[in-house]
Amino acid sequence: MVVWLEITGGANGDVFARRYSKSENQWGAVQNLSSSGRCWSETSMLCSVDVDDANRFHAAWTEQSTVKVRTWSGGQWASVEEVGSGSGLDGARIAAAGSGDLFLVWWTGDGTIVSRARVGGSWEGARSIGSGGKRSKFPDIAVGNSQALACWMEKNGDLYQAVYVTRGRSFGGGWTSAQRIYSTSIPQQHPVAEFAAGDTPHIVFTPIFEPNRSVQHSFWTGGGFSTPQNISDTTMLHYPSLAERGGTLLAVWQVGSWGGGQAVYQNSYQSGRWSGQTAVSGSSGCTFCDVALDASGKAYVVWDASGEIYFSASAGGTVIPNEPPVALFSLSPSSGLAPLTVDFDASASYDPDGAVVQYDWLFGDGGTAAGRTATHVFEKRGAYAVKLTVLDDRGKSASLVKTVDVLGLEPPLDLAWATFKDESLFMTRYVTDVTWAANPANEAIAAIAKYRVYRKRLGDEDSVFGVCAEVDGATFFWRDTKVGAIDEFVYAVTALDAVGHESPLNVSSTADTMDAEARARTIRGGGVIRSGRLR
Repeated sequence: MVVWLEITGGANGDVFARRYSKSENQWGAVQNLSSSGRCWSETSMLCSVDVDDANRFHAAWTEQSTVKVRTWSGGQWASVEEVGSGSGLDGARIAAAGSGDLFLVWWTGDGTIVSRARVGGSWEGARSIGSGGKRSKFPDIAVGNSQALACWMEKNGDLYQAVYVTRGRSFGGGWTSAQRIYSTSIPQQHPVAEFAAGDTPHIVFTPIFEPNRSVQHSFWTGGGFSTPQNISDTTMLHYPSLAERGGTLLAVWQVGSWGGGQAVYQNSYQSGRWSGQTAVSGSSGCTFCDVALDASGKAYVVWDASGEIYFSASAGGTVIPNEPPVALFSLSPSSGLAPLTVDFDASASYDPDGAVVQYDWLFGDGGTAAGRTATHVFEKRGAYAVKLTVLDDRGKSASLVKTVDVLGLEPPLDLAWATFKDESLFMTRYVTDVTWAANPANEAIAAIAKYRVYRKRLGDEDSVFGVCAEVDGATFFWRDTKVGAIDEFVYAVTALDAVGHESPLNVSSTADTMDAEARARTIRGGGVIRSGRLR
């Protein structure tokens, strides 16, 4: 069973629950436990859940001025019970004994730790269990075979320290006075407790080594708690949780900044030894986390990230690896003339153990897009490697690359031009005849509808080719009658199809401009002055 807080706006929210069936490997419906709209606190850590040996789940939460409990049994939730009241209540924690006895703790707005228990079906009165005059917060509670233990962080001077109290499980059992888990000048925060081997309490907490923290573990030795042992790296981390079953402990905590952690980390304890910390796959962006163990040693880790609740099952204290998603996409068309518009669809992508939550596109020409579908225009010819990357709901990604062939018309071949001096009785002028040949490579691409003739001034580095004429696709000749001098222009010709696709200019080599005297010859009506050719 997982319980969590959903804040709907301002100081309004509700506590929700959802049950997971191990035998059916599926989740039941989401249930609003509070249905009050009054569940809110500054810490957002106001609810918890535990299970007894009869497989009854008991959830507890605060609603600003009240503490409430609700029990799931026989396939349904019982009615809500109000078990505490006060001002600025927060951090309700519940521990269920095997027989169904319940032990609760919470803290008030003025920093008082309060406890209440239901033993043998009857509720005791609520009692303050903290040290008088010392501000306290973030309590936790655990139940063993014969006793219960509560712990919290208590302010001593300018420093918070982790402290604990114990009591017997009989009705009306008295709490001991608060004692430090381990005396030190280093601040300590967020202690959580579990009993192992029946009646041996274990506590993990976070000492602060500014600006970082570590997670430390201490256990009961018979006369006090042991010297704490580091079970994590010293880094930015928060909010450990602890679970126990059959003598095995599993601790989890958030690593990273508040509200956007790097990952949930875990460490398991068996036969007096910690195995070493590992990250829970896919848990980036986390803030809070919790853990439970079943009788077989299987672990269940939950955490929040980006406004959602995530869940991971494991075996033997090692989280089952998150299977990566599979990236698949179609594209249409896969080739064509530039500028080419292509539609992309990644709807076939999937995650075998979750859901794809993000789609990112790289189009190979500098363009990008996000979303399950995308459309992109390729402006220039070339072969473009289009890459789709998908991300699943636990942070793993996968990519697929496909090629889009953007074609272009080829320029005409055998471009040449010759300049003539045209003399008559009344005038003398220069004309240039430009010729070219069809490029066979275009036959497989598109029908050529026309040719476009360009020219620019010879030897002028700052000039550019400008359009001076167009002829139809069956014509391979054009005469320029606006030539004012010898060697005034160089020429280029492009091929165009019916919808306006145009080949590049055929100016990739240098014009063969020959010496005028060597090429001069007399013909009737004029003389050849200069010619040029591009091969």
